[in-house]
Parts: sequence; structure tokens; C-alpha cells
Amino acid sequence: MALSGTFTSMSPSDLLQMLSWGSKTGLLTCKIAEERRHVFIENGTIVGVTSSRYKDRLGALLLRLRYITDEQFNDIFDRQASNGRPLGEIFISENLLSESELQKVLTHQAEEIIYDLLSWEDGEFNFEERNLSSEENRLKGVEISNLLLEGARRMDEISRLRHEFCDRDTVYMLNTKAKISSYEFNRPEQVISTHLTTPMSLEELYTMVNESEFDLLSSLGSL
Repeated sequence: MALSGTFTSMSPSDLLQMLSWGSKTGLLTCKIAEERRHVFIENGTIVGVTSSRYKDRLGALLLRLRYITDEQFNDIFDRQASNGRPLGEIFISENLLSESELQKVLTHQAEEIIYDLLSWEDGEFNFEERNLSSEENRLKGVEISNLLLEGARRMDEISRLRHEFCDRDTVYMLNTKAKISSYEFNRPEQVISTHLTTPMSLEELYTMVNESEFDLLSSLGSL
């Protein structure tokens, strides 16, 4: 089965739900402007996702989640460029990641890419029904129904946050004296608070911080 169309005629959530209910296997390619998303589906579950956006890539995510340092990433990236081995495979061979940790990161990567995809109101898609290679089938299977539920909640929340933080020229700075001493920052809040030790506009945060829009705005709302 080949299926193609635009997201103006079928929303990403409806498309994914249809592929899930049909227990389809194949490659879903989504395009908007210069961005690309590839979603690998087996028997109606997501087993792999890739994205052309830097923030979505495995190396950027490993840095963001603090599994590796900048130095480790640069060293591994240089070696990958010369031998072409998958990035995750190299990190495992260097004992920087375990197989279970890689699976956890890949699942998180897939979730974040799908959550972003669910917000698309434009763009085009193409689904090619076919068997997947072992390189394309890297996850143990992420249930689409669970992603759609969480994605809908996030879309409602991010809509509220975009309204609250609508002016990207507004400058923010963390007032540490106003924080309760026992309050513990989560990881995104720690990242944002580090940047806000000096005044910074929302536009600068979008440019400089290696975080999803949801985590960025959620952190601003809680700091």
C-alpha cells in the first residue's frame, strides 16, 4: 500500500492512528519546508524515527541528557565520519553507553520527534508499505496510542505556554533569591537557569539552548 497526501487534509495524529489500527509495516516520510521526519513502523508500532533537525539527532540528545560530554561526542563523531559505523554502536563499544541506556535514549528520541510531528498543520507525507531492515528497526516498539495521548496533552500545554511567552524579545533573568532553598531543579530547569544567570531574551534562548520548545517554555514557566 502506498499512501500520500498533505497534513492540511489529514492531521498527523489521524494518519498515525490509521497506520496503527491497520497494523501497517513500512516507512512514513513527512516533509515540511526543509525539514524531514522518517518514521519506521512495524505491525502498527513505531520501531525507529529519524529527523533532519539537529536537536533531534542522537548525538544532540545524548549531550542534552548528559550521557556524554562535548569532548567525548567530538571524538566519537570524528571517528564515525571516517568509518561510517552507527553512532550508538560506537558509544556502546567505547563503554560510554550500555545497550539498555541506548534503547532508553532512542525511545526518548522517538517520542520527542513524534510529539513535534503532531503539531504540524502543513507539509506532506508519504507512506510506503514494505519490510524494514535491521538498521531501520532499532526500537522494541513504541505504542502509537500512548504517544497520541501524551502528544495531545503537550499540545494543549504548549499552546498555553506560547500565549504566556508570546514576545520573543522579552528579556529574562533568574532571581535566585526568590526561589525556595529546598526547590530542586529538574534537568531542563538546570540548563535554563544556567543561561539565565545573565539577562537573555526568549529569542536568544531558542537559539542557544539545546532543548525542545516544550521543555524550554515549561522551564521558564516554573522558574
